[in-house]
Amino acid sequence: MSFLISLLPATIFAVIGYFVIFSSQHSEGGVKRFGQYLGIWVLFLAGVTVLGGLLGPMFGITGPMEGVMNMSQHMERMEALEEEQLSILRALQPN
Repeated sequence: MSFLISLLPATIFAVIGYFVIFSSQHSEGGVKRFGQYLGIWVLFLAGVTVLGGLLGPMFGITGPMEGVMNMSQHMERMEALEEEQLSILRALQPN
């Protein structure tokens, strides 16, 4: 799932990188060289974004939808923790 989500920003990075490289071809001197380096950097970021989407789940990094699915489990744990804390407070309270 995170691979599919990473395709949108990677596509945006690739389009911006291509535009920067294309527009730097019409420049001269240091601006041309800077534009080429900047365009290559943005294309590199596009590649890293795709690799992150592919390899992220292997290292335990989940996509944004995974957190939404686990919200009910989180709420159950928080309710159980609250009940445990209340029982401890009741036990410490003098009658």
